[in-house]
Amino acid sequence: PGAWAPWLSQASMWAGKRADGLAYRFKSAPAASVLAPYRVETA
Repeated sequence: PGAWAPWLSQASMWAGKRADGLAYRFKSAPAASVLAPYRVETA
């Protein structure tokens, strides 16, 4: 298990940064532009 520890910590850090980036994108983007593709699919 010891050999996997560095890789797991890197993976968890990468996943956390990715999640933060997605959250920031959704917060900064206008709601209309975020929902537009879903409106097109349902219509």
